Amino acid sequence: MRKRFLITIPGFLIFMSFLKNDENFEITNSKDLKWSVEIGKTSYRTNVSLTPSYLIIGSNGDNYMDPYLTDDRNGIHIINRVTGKQVRNFAHGSFGDLDVNGTLIHNNLLYFGNDNDEFICAELNGKIKYSLPISGDVECESVVINVDGKEIIVFGTEVGELRAINPADGETIWQHFHDSFEGWKMGDNRLVFKIKTHFDSGYLFNEKPILEDLNADGIKDLVFVNIDEFYSVDGKTGNILYRFDTDDKTKDWRDPSKLNIACGAESIIFKTNESGEKTVVFPAYSYKIIPNSNRTDGYKFHMVHFNLKGKMIQSELIDEDIQLHRFKRIPDTKIFCNGEKIFQFDDQIKLKGKNDLEKKTKKEDYYYSHFISNQLISYQNQPCISILHEDSNEFTCYNVKTGKIMKTIDFQERSEFTPVFLDVNKDGKLDLLIADDSNKLSCIELESGIKILNK
Repeated sequence: MRKRFLITIPGFLIFMSFLKNDENFEITNSKDLKWSVEIGKTSYRTNVSLTPSYLIIGSNGDNYMDPYLTDDRNGIHIINRVTGKQVRNFAHGSFGDLDVNGTLIHNNLLYFGNDNDEFICAELNGKIKYSLPISGDVECESVVINVDGKEIIVFGTEVGELRAINPADGETIWQHFHDSFEGWKMGDNRLVFKIKTHFDSGYLFNEKPILEDLNADGIKDLVFVNIDEFYSVDGKTGNILYRFDTDDKTKDWRDPSKLNIACGAESIIFKTNESGEKTVVFPAYSYKIIPNSNRTDGYKFHMVHFNLKGKMIQSELIDEDIQLHRFKRIPDTKIFCNGEKIFQFDDQIKLKGKNDLEKKTKKEDYYYSHFISNQLISYQNQPCISILHEDSNEFTCYNVKTGKIMKTIDFQERSEFTPVFLDVNKDGKLDLLIADDSNKLSCIELESGIKILNK
C-alpha cells in the first residue's frame, strides 16, 4: 500500500491502564498480555477476520512500499485465537508487492486483494483456489451482496474498477469503471502496467463502501464518497445509480459560503422524508476567513442534506469554530467526532448536545478521522469513544457525555492500526487487539465490566 501515514507504536501494551485509577499510564510490560506475535506492519485499512479457531489478518510486511519488489512477511497471517501462535503465513514472498489490508471470510473461504494487482480466493490451509489479475491495488476488504437469492462478492481497486464475482470460481458477473479509471484492462500490456503502478497510486474505491438499497429493488447498492463526490453503483447490475458533486466547484476554496464534505461514506446518514424520498446527510465544513487577508482561521461545521439527484435541500450551521475538519460517525449511533469535539444528534439530525474533548498535555499536530474507533464502549458505566492520536503517541478514551478523558495511554512510537475491542479467546471477557510498526500484533486482557455498546 502506498502510505500517506507511516506510524509506529512499539510496546503499546495498553489496556492495563483500564485496570488503574490514574489518568495517564505508560505501559512497557503488562501482566495482562495474553500473547504477542510478529505479523509485519498494518494500516488503518487493516481489518480482523475471525473463524471459531483462528484470527486472520493481512500484512504489509517489513516495508509498506516494498521498494525491492519482495517482502517475505506480507500477505496473510493466520493466528490461533487462544495461544497467539502463528498457524501459517501465505500469499507472500514472491515477486511483487504482496501487501494485504482487507480480508473477508465467506463460506469458510478467504477472499482478499493485494498491492500486486490480484484478487485471491484461498482455503484456510493456505491453498489458493484462484487468483484474478485485476486493474490495480485492492486497499480494503470486499463486500457480500445477496442478488436474487445468490451471494456475490464485490471488490474495488484504487484506480477505479469495481468487480462483482461468483465466489465459487471467480467468474465475473459485472464490472464497473469510474470515468477517471486509469488501470489495466484485458488486452493491455500487463508488464508495462505493473511497472507503472508500482510507483503510482490512486484514490478511487480504496475504502470499503457502505451498502444501502437506493433504488428500492430489494438489493443492496454500493455507496462511496470519493473526495468531493457522492457515488453509488447498482449492486445487481454494476450500473451507475446516483452521482453528484458534494461541493460547489464554481466557488473558490476560500469562499466561506462553500461547503466541503467532511467524512467518508461510513459516516453519512440516509433518511426518508415524508414523501418517501431518500435523502443523504453529510457533515460539512466551510472556511473561516481572516478579514482583509487570504488566510483562514479554522472552520465552521454544518450538517448538509442532499436528495439523490444532488440538490442541497437543507444546511444547518452546527458550530462556529472548529479546528479539525474531518468527522467520524460512530456506527449505529448519531454521534459524530472530529477529534476535538463530540456532537450528538437525534433521529431527525437535530443537535441535542456537544462537548469539547478535554485537552491533552501533548500537542496533536495532525489528525485523521480513521483513528477514531468504530466501537462505542461502556467503561465505568459511562459511554466512551476511543481515539488513536498518531502524532502525540497516545490512545485516549473520552466520556461521550462530558468530553472528559477517562484514560490516556502513552506509547513509545506511532501506529496506523486503530485498536480493536474483541473477545479473542471466547472466554466471555473483552480483550484489546493492537498492532504496531514493531511488526507485532498483541492481545491484552481487559477487566470485566467493559462492554461494546454499538453491536
